[in-house]
Amino acid sequence: VACLLGVEEAGHIVRARQMLGAGHHDLAVIEAYRAVEAALRRAIVESGASPTLSGPRQLIDQALKATLVAADAKPNLEGLRVARNHAVHSTVLVQKEEAERIVSVAADVLAKVRYPSLENEDESQ
Repeated sequence: VACLLGVEEAGHIVRARQMLGAGHHDLAVIEAYRAVEAALRRAIVESGASPTLSGPRQLIDQALKATLVAADAKPNLEGLRVARNHAVHSTVLVQKEEAERIVSVAADVLAKVRYPSLENEDESQ
């Protein structure tokens, strides 16, 4: 999966894992979501569309509608969005186990994002 990720997505997921190791669970969740958001935005751009600027929920809907991510990933995408909002806005700290789960879910979602330009390269070979 890492070889398919762009620099931005890979950087965020690496930082998420580093934040986990350093005990910064809230930051790990935020970085994990950033990796997924960057992947969705890149996939949308590569499909020839412009990513919505309306917000995370609309970005997820746009990617799902364009079938740039598997439909069965929707609950995980929504869960990541909610976890990110909690990490950013809540005064309750994210626990280690929850942060580990979120980073793992983010990695699973990243594996389900379709990049049209990569598919076109595969077809030309």
